Amino acid sequence: MADEKDIKQEEGGPKPAFSIEDIRSAAREAVQDGLQEYETRRSSEQPAAPIEGNPLRDVLRPVLDPELSRINIIAEGAKDAAIFYSSSPEASAHKDYIEKAFQTMVQNGTPMNRDAIYKHWKGENEQTRFKAWREEEIKREKEAEERKQYETIGGGNRPVVGKVVEARDLPIEELEKALEGMTF
Repeated sequence: MADEKDIKQEEGGPKPAFSIEDIRSAAREAVQDGLQEYETRRSSEQPAAPIEGNPLRDVLRPVLDPELSRINIIAEGAKDAAIFYSSSPEASAHKDYIEKAFQTMVQNGTPMNRDAIYKHWKGENEQTRFKAWREEEIKREKEAEERKQYETIGGGNRPVVGKVVEARDLPIEELEKALEGMTF
């Protein structure tokens, strides 16, 4: 607290013993001293050596790369499945074999597209498939022959019954006479 002799009496009450100018100059001196001390410290410190590479990447890469590769393989596999089964509908009958082989290849770390797996399966089973295909063709031909006897359009010769007349051209009396005794 200021002494009584430092306080001067004025009309409005006591006047402080310091002025605004004193505060400003003290603040300037403190700031100047702080800046000078900072500059001195900064010039005496040696700058840090630049870091080679990216340390964060070097830490995260071994953790993230395998997972990112797995996610990429899953996405590519889904795309491959959509394209393969929509463009090769005949392969749908062998989907179990293809998918099992695909999953095995993915687990072994050597994914292969489904088309290559299917072509491998076809080549591996060519003799068996040809035999089954030929048996299927013979069966279809035999069924077609059996169905032919029941066909009415283009299914052989039909007996000609007489002159074919259009019903809409007949007068009502003749039409009633022709349809007499028939039920629909």
